[in-house]
Amino acid sequence: MTSLGRSTGTAVAIPWATIGAMRRLTLFILVAGVLVACFDDAPIAPPEDRSTTEPEPPVEPDFLNTLNRSLLAVKAPVRMAPTPSGQLLVADYHQGAILRVDPNTLQPDRGFRIDGKPSAVALMGDRIFVANVTSNTVDVFGSNGQWRYSFAPEAVERPTDLVVDPVHRLVLAVSGGTNVVKAFDVSGEVQFVIRDLWKPTGVAVDGSRQEILVSDYGEAAHGERASVRIFDYDGNPIATILGHAGMANSRFSRPQGLAVDGTGRIYLVDALSAEVVVLDRETGATVNTIGIFGPDPGQLLLPLDIVIGQTGDVYVTSYKTRRIERFIGVVAQ
Repeated sequence: MTSLGRSTGTAVAIPWATIGAMRRLTLFILVAGVLVACFDDAPIAPPEDRSTTEPEPPVEPDFLNTLNRSLLAVKAPVRMAPTPSGQLLVADYHQGAILRVDPNTLQPDRGFRIDGKPSAVALMGDRIFVANVTSNTVDVFGSNGQWRYSFAPEAVERPTDLVVDPVHRLVLAVSGGTNVVKAFDVSGEVQFVIRDLWKPTGVAVDGSRQEILVSDYGEAAHGERASVRIFDYDGNPIATILGHAGMANSRFSRPQGLAVDGTGRIYLVDALSAEVVVLDRETGATVNTIGIFGPDPGQLLLPLDIVIGQTGDVYVTSYKTRRIERFIGVVAQ
């Protein structure tokens, strides 16, 4: 695999054989002092990847570099991720910020800005992963909101979503510009790539089944319908759930974010019909819908993502109304 390291200078060969013991010691001390001075304030390097079946202990984000309270408002919510305590991390696209939102009041209490436009956010251990559309990277922050490192430049092109699997230490990102899903380890090394997609938009994982779910707009010009594609952890296709061939009365036609409950049912956000479609994993049949089209509280306009809360509540980003909507107790626990 290609190394993600960066060159920081040109190596110089030192003729050690011609330098006396005292001069060698003096030179070593001077060089060590320069290196310490150069790297004392450097950002934290990516951790070495290690195979494990034990997830990292979850850490509740508590941002230090918080936004001014006058700026703490949801303005352009796109993707979300839950925290260990049940709060929501929300990627706010136009503000260029990650907000921490209370699941009851649905209002942010803390947040931090990123250098670019965030399209998705995920949490693993003490790291917050952010898909950055501006730089085409995955940026990694500490639980305090401080930048730590980024995946390689152009790691993903126009990322639209990302999700993590803390047990297998995988970060899966949708590359909308190249129509693939890339699986990285936590340091940014590519593990595998899911190809043969048309217009992927969202990604989720079912850890119990070790399955990767991808929402795909399809391509009408080629007769390809919208779908949910299911893959194993090697990127091999397992199943496909097709949406409706037309736009009217469709089961789903503009699929976005996904989530999976404890029974394996798939919760799929349809941006066009402004609802969450609940699908049976085995048959692909629609077993329920959540939400209706409209601008009022409890309604959805251009919904993009979904999180299933700890008590069975469902949270949905409503992009056009600048809100997070909460549907109480709709998922059986």
